[in-house]
Amino acid sequence: MRLDVSTPLMAYVVLPLIKAFVIINVMAVMAGVLTLVERRVLAWIQIRKGPNRVGPQGILQWVADTIKRADGGTVAATVDRSTLWAAQTPQVFRTEALRAALQVDRAAREAATDEAMLIEAAGGTVLLHEVTEPNLKVTTGADLKVAELLLGERA
Repeated sequence: MRLDVSTPLMAYVVLPLIKAFVIINVMAVMAGVLTLVERRVLAWIQIRKGPNRVGPQGILQWVADTIKRADGGTVAATVDRSTLWAAQTPQVFRTEALRAALQVDRAAREAATDEAMLIEAAGGTVLLHEVTEPNLKVTTGADLKVAELLLGERA
């Protein structure tokens, strides 16, 4: 059976609809492919030590952000981050060392940002250990949602 394109219905309705359908589908596939390519290229560009290589939940990870030292309301200097680490929890210490480090006045304990700072102040040595396994610190409702997503992926 041969299509008769000479009829007005075929020439002005059916064929334009078929052409529109083909064009829309080609454009939709192209949009999907371009989105995939864009994400792959951006992921490749952003490969670096830091949150997307070590993991945002690593116990210790290299500092990936640029760190600025402030002087009032202006930047005084850019800090060399090659020796900086971001400390995550948990931090583990020998019980006797931690008890001794906690034997300071209340103001010193409250000023400490973590137990490692107290150990350092007491003359102790804090070792660095790079870990890539997820270790999310849950302190807010948003953290809890992230934890639920991570647990859902493992199930």
